[in-house]
Amino acid sequence: MRTLERGSALRTTQVRRSNISLIVKMLKLVAPLKVMMIRAIFSGILGNLCAIFLVTVAAVALTNWIESGYFSTRYLYALGVFGIMRGVLRYVEQYNNHDLAFRILALIRDKVYSRLRILAPAKLEERSSGDLISLITTDVELLEVFYAHTISPVAIAMGASTVMVIFVGSYHFIFGLILLVSFLFVGVIIPIINEKNGRKTGGEYRSLMGSLSAFILDSIRGRRQILQFQSSSYMLDKLRGIGSRLAREKSIARNHESITGMSSDVVIYGQLLLSIFVGSKMISSGVSAGSVIIPIVTMMSSFGPVLALSALSNNLMQTLASADRVMGLLEESPVVEEKYDGEVIDEFEELSFNNVDFSYKDVPVIKNSNFAVKKGDKIGISGESGCGKSTLLKLMMRFWDPVKGDINMNDKNLKDISTVNLRGQYSYMTQSTHLFMGTIGENLRLANPMASNEEVIEAAKKASIHDQIMGFSNGYDTPVAQWGESLSAGERQRIALARVLLHKTPMMLLDEPTANIDSLNEGMILSALEEESKGRGMILVSHKPSTLSIVDRVWDAKKGELQL
Repeated sequence: MRTLERGSALRTTQVRRSNISLIVKMLKLVAPLKVMMIRAIFSGILGNLCAIFLVTVAAVALTNWIESGYFSTRYLYALGVFGIMRGVLRYVEQYNNHDLAFRILALIRDKVYSRLRILAPAKLEERSSGDLISLITTDVELLEVFYAHTISPVAIAMGASTVMVIFVGSYHFIFGLILLVSFLFVGVIIPIINEKNGRKTGGEYRSLMGSLSAFILDSIRGRRQILQFQSSSYMLDKLRGIGSRLAREKSIARNHESITGMSSDVVIYGQLLLSIFVGSKMISSGVSAGSVIIPIVTMMSSFGPVLALSALSNNLMQTLASADRVMGLLEESPVVEEKYDGEVIDEFEELSFNNVDFSYKDVPVIKNSNFAVKKGDKIGISGESGCGKSTLLKLMMRFWDPVKGDINMNDKNLKDISTVNLRGQYSYMTQSTHLFMGTIGENLRLANPMASNEEVIEAAKKASIHDQIMGFSNGYDTPVAQWGESLSAGERQRIALARVLLHKTPMMLLDEPTANIDSLNEGMILSALEEESKGRGMILVSHKPSTLSIVDRVWDAKKGELQL
């Protein structure tokens, strides 16, 4: 039987979504909060108009003073009103935008964690934990840029620019036309060109950030091996390689940003020169100086909203790349669709495999397996590594569905049984034990939160871990380090076994329960398991004859086949 590197075989090819489709999907999330969004946009438009008209009013007052020699105090009042309103409206805009962004981010996080729960465990086996951490933290947080600093600025720029084109055009249509063309270049054409040039850079940058997070997390977890094999230099070289690629992509992004800023400046100052040239011709033809100076000054002060759009295109590349990763996760289909309203097993009687085949992608792991396990059976499964022993247990748990054939419990297909009810029939112990940050007692009670102290201690004694726990300074209240690294592999495994003993179910599924345990503790544990299995069935996967000595029958899985 060929062994399989599952991560590479199952890794899905992520299709890069178009930016338009991404933006549409992200906008749909705002729909329940559209009132808040409209309030932010409306206040933003009015606030920007107040800022622009501060300059316009000053220009009107100055030209009237020059032409008539009279200065009216009403201009001062107008400046005061516009100034105060600018500050108030800016606050309202920012408050609503950020409130909206944080509400949306909370919603996205909820959707992401819900999707991770649905995708687990099968679909998550193919993804590195570091990349997932980068996605649910950095990538999700970057979406705040879109909701607080993209949607509203785009709508504000469109609204404010429309008003300004109409206002300036009321003095002369040529000024309105010049301003419209300038707005289109600065706020639309230049950002689109910049986005197209930098789209690949943004996606590569976010991907590299995920790789960096994965590498750092992996290096921390494997620090003992790095020290053991004195491979610090080798790992540092790999880290520098990722860092240099990140720096290169960042440099490219900064070049795009510089080009965007330079292009926008060229358009703005070119517009100023063209407006002055046109205005001078108008004055020569008899148009009053005020009718030329006021629109030109207004035009120069009205580029704030569209310049914000121009600057957005730089950050938007990374934001959309992050959105692509997040939406990709949210749209990913689980390997197994959980059954929430399925049939319920009242009392476990029998589990049967009927002509079951299973493959990881195109690599067969289980082939034409037929067997049945009845209530109270104690079955051992042996076989060489890679022959599908652990996969059999995962199929029983319905972490995977068979490619061919049926798996039934009490003559009901597992696909038709409520997933929660199905998994409630088993106490499952995997080869690798995960301990959560918290105390040892809290980790034990994961299997049965309502267990009494006496029940927890009894389970720990049966798993031959009680004495070690009591040897710690705080006993069962001793904190567990991240990833359980404050405990040995054998101690972690015995805690996992104690969990199984605390979780009272009809059937125990044990995958190599004594792999990291010395012979003395193995004997005590096997004695406890033999006693515990009298009231419960047991399927025990192991390659150790001593461990398999407590079962009634041993089935040999050869080349993925289990025929009984």
